[in-house]
Amino acid sequence: MKMSFLRRRLVAVLTLLLAAVGHAAMAGDVNPVLIGSWPQPASGVARAVAVAGDYAYLADGNLGLQVIDVRNPAHPVSIGAYDTSGFADDVAVSGNFAYVADREAGLQVIDVSDPSHPQRVGGFSRAVWVWAVAVSGRYAYVADSRGLQVLDVSNPANPLPTGAAGPFGGTAIELAVSGSNALVLSDPGEGFGSVLVVVDVSNPAAPQRVGGYGHFLGELFGVAASGHHAFTTSWRSNTLSLQVLDVADPTHPQLVGGHELGTNVNVRRLTVSEHYLYVAVRSGPMGGVQVFDVSTPAKPRRVGGNSTFEGRHIAVRGEKIFMAAYGGEGLAIFEMPPFIKCITKDGPKVKLEWEGFGPARLQRATRLTNPDWQDLSGFEGTNTATLPANGGAEFFRLVRP
Repeated sequence: MKMSFLRRRLVAVLTLLLAAVGHAAMAGDVNPVLIGSWPQPASGVARAVAVAGDYAYLADGNLGLQVIDVRNPAHPVSIGAYDTSGFADDVAVSGNFAYVADREAGLQVIDVSDPSHPQRVGGFSRAVWVWAVAVSGRYAYVADSRGLQVLDVSNPANPLPTGAAGPFGGTAIELAVSGSNALVLSDPGEGFGSVLVVVDVSNPAAPQRVGGYGHFLGELFGVAASGHHAFTTSWRSNTLSLQVLDVADPTHPQLVGGHELGTNVNVRRLTVSEHYLYVAVRSGPMGGVQVFDVSTPAKPRRVGGNSTFEGRHIAVRGEKIFMAAYGGEGLAIFEMPPFIKCITKDGPKVKLEWEGFGPARLQRATRLTNPDWQDLSGFEGTNTATLPANGGAEFFRLVRP
């Protein structure tokens, strides 16, 4: 009951007082709120999650693929499963099919048109371990021990290899696809540090390595991409840092920004949704899910986080964050609260900018003792407001409907 109440009535954690002309107030930490979780069976090892429609699809290690109904995110329910023959390490969903990176068993294609009875319909293996998968259009991109494999999955029951690139001096362990580029994280092992490889996949029959970024950054963990920017983290000199790369010229990726995450931080994977970067952290003072505003890529700014569970991988849909969690939790579901990013007072006007993360109502009060919160109408579906100042103290907040 408490979870449901919080989910329905979640309010912004930021309330700002403006007292001086020309003063601008900025948001502090805005932390995702845990609203539900699904504890996996004891033998499961949650590795990755994808969300489509009403369902979350969990790559659950030895247990294969789990299908979880998340229509009520406060009470997710397992409704189906398919025990793959390998170790489910990653999952991508496109249409009625889930594509599972199943390590030694290669790529497995699972028909999830009936979520309660998922069935294997096809697969592909080139006799090496498969670690990660992404699907874009009619193609699946697979990171395996030989590099990058591109498959035509227009017939999911019969994936056809169209081209390959690599090896890249190690095992391709993660990848992200953005436009005509695949960004592949390759780990040579033996303490040499990972390399981020840029592969041009504009011609799926002949993918070509065109650039890279790597060794001198230290060991890299996680990769995500949005537009012409790539995101990764670098472990160097006992410190982990977020790294932002401009790959507009894929032959010469350029470091354009970063953010120090600290020592004793174990990052697993990264996810980008709109202009926010979500970092799954297994351990350290910033464990769980950490959220960064990357609307200005050169200056990523931490928004907040939640360290209730250790994180492995994150999928995002609207204001909901779905995290494959270490330990017995399996799947953890968070909600980002709406928050006011900035308030500026300029003469007789007050300008507000906020992030809704779903439906939200803007309210104003003139005091915080026995507050007189009043709805401000006309701003539904927007994220800015310019209001006449009252002349005294003013407080603003966002409230879920």
